[in-house]
Amino acid sequence: MMVCGFALALFAMDVSGQPALATNAVFATSSATDPTRSDGTQLTKPPLHSESAPLFHSFNSGPSHEKLIALTFDDGPHAVITPKLLDVLRAYKAKATFFVLGERVKLYPMILRQIFDEGHEIGNHTYSHRSLAALSTEEIEHEIIETQSLIKQATGYEPSLFRPPYGAFRSNTRPVFQKHNLNVIMWSVDSKDWSVRNENKIYDVVITHARSGSIVLFHDIHPAILDALPRILDTLVADGYQFITVSELCGLPPLAPLAPPATRLESLSVK
Repeated sequence: MMVCGFALALFAMDVSGQPALATNAVFATSSATDPTRSDGTQLTKPPLHSESAPLFHSFNSGPSHEKLIALTFDDGPHAVITPKLLDVLRAYKAKATFFVLGERVKLYPMILRQIFDEGHEIGNHTYSHRSLAALSTEEIEHEIIETQSLIKQATGYEPSLFRPPYGAFRSNTRPVFQKHNLNVIMWSVDSKDWSVRNENKIYDVVITHARSGSIVLFHDIHPAILDALPRILDTLVADGYQFITVSELCGLPPLAPLAPPATRLESLSVK
């Protein structure tokens, strides 16, 4: 298993790039059978760690000794952009991690299922993208639990990865992450696609800053990413990089099954 470097006092970042409040890093594990995707591939579960192991980790990058990068996409799924991004990723045989919003999963459960079936990873990005720094503990739990439930309904799996909106949260939120066995995933490269909305600028930012072990932040809700991503992948592939999920990059356990996959999609309300 690959070992990922992590910060014991990781500073969350807000949208301006300024450090928010610090959090400590710990790691969760749980037992599971070997789940099977609809394409027949399996996710294997590594052995349990000892009961004395900490409960979750917090990461903003991976190890730098191999030319591996984790591409991450926030705020989806989007009805048009996300399926097209999946086409691009498939063409390059690249895997990614999607941090999804519960309110959008509720609208597009089949797109979430497609993300999962194509071998990508899914993380929780709250239900409504409200800043956790402005919410009570009860409100934060609601944002997390609602999204976990919707993802589980669509895929049969409950995520172990969480990315706070804007990268912002108070340090006293850590027990909530521990309670729900969530590893907090930040980023080391911000593509700025949320602000520049320009193919060339997105490309320049990523190519300038991406390196071995990078976790790159994108959003699958802005059209410019559809033009920028193939160019980015062309350049990085030519330089010898491969693209894997956050859990693969950081040596985290894969998802554990909680229900038969895709058996309850019809129960989801689409509004």
